[in-house]
Amino acid sequence: MYIADTLRTHAHQTSNLQGIAWHSISAEAFKRDVEARATDFHRAANLAENVSHALAVHGQAVETVSKVVLGR
Repeated sequence: MYIADTLRTHAHQTSNLQGIAWHSISAEAFKRDVEARATDFHRAANLAENVSHALAVHGQAVETVSKVVLGR
């Protein structure tokens, strides 16, 4: 879950930047960009959690099959 937690932390930090506008773009454009990036981080965190869960389930299945095949 480390990856998911890290991504959520980045999303939170990115969201905190919404009040800051760079001089090269409008404040509204900057806010939209930051919101989109925060959403991307949350999606990536959710994906990382799903992959982690799938790997855990797969590992349990492999262990169960191994026990049956090897008779242990």
